[in-house]
Amino acid sequence: MNFADEFAKLQDYRQAEVERLEAKVVEPLKTYGTIVKMKRDDLKATLTARNREAKQLTQLERTRQ
Repeated sequence: MNFADEFAKLQDYRQAEVERLEAKVVEPLKTYGTIVKMKRDDLKATLTARNREAKQLTQLERTRQ
C-alpha cells in the first residue's frame, strides 16, 4: 500500500515536470511558428512587389526604345 502511494506521488511529480517542460519549450515554439509564417508571408509580398516593379521597368525600357 505504501509502495503504491509513493509510486503515485512519483508519477504525479513526473507529470508536473513534463507539464513545466512543455510550458517552457512547446509554447515558445508555437509562437515561433506563427512568427515564421508571418515573416514568410512578408517575404512573399516583398518578392512579388519587386518582381512587379522589375516587369514595369522592363516595359518602360521597351517603350523608350
